[in-house]
Amino acid sequence: MYLGDKISFEKNIYQSIEHGSEKNNFPVTYTSLAFYYCDTPPTGFLQPSNQLSSVYVPDTLVMYPQLMNFTVWNNITCKASWAYNTGGQSFTFSATDESRLKILLDEIPDGVYKLYADITNNEKGCSFSLWQGQTQVAGWQDTRGQGKAERLPLQYLGNIAIRDFYRSLTVQFKTTPTANEFLLSRLIFVWEKN
Repeated sequence: MYLGDKISFEKNIYQSIEHGSEKNNFPVTYTSLAFYYCDTPPTGFLQPSNQLSSVYVPDTLVMYPQLMNFTVWNNITCKASWAYNTGGQSFTFSATDESRLKILLDEIPDGVYKLYADITNNEKGCSFSLWQGQTQVAGWQDTRGQGKAERLPLQYLGNIAIRDFYRSLTVQFKTTPTANEFLLSRLIFVWEKN
């Protein structure tokens, strides 16, 4: 960043930001602001207006586990890995029947969304269900597989409404001593309506 220094250029300038440990492969969103000063006003440029400064909100939002704000109850362990090419890390949560994983949705705009999950079956996979407050969003789903871990097709979990007092999801688990893992690669929110 060149906060206090001016940079000379004649036709254009390129500014980049390094992020992630290798090849910029850590999913992030940056917003930047640049000021451009010149001797004479340029011709052909649009004057600033509210329309030109509006913020685009996409209709599909993706949450990766490493960027989620979440809290845990009752003995959950978590292991991160670059298991699949989804754009972010996958997290394996090891839980018990009494465990809860509460995912906070403070950064998701208000609205009604179709909710999808990118999950993986494996030989240690447990069952899970998804709740929003006291409402069950998704029934019990088994992630136990045979042998090698298998990434499932994108799973539709249900519709959720995000508003003032409904800004979280809670994952509940059914486990056994040999099947207690939940491997999550991402949650996808597809906007339906306000």
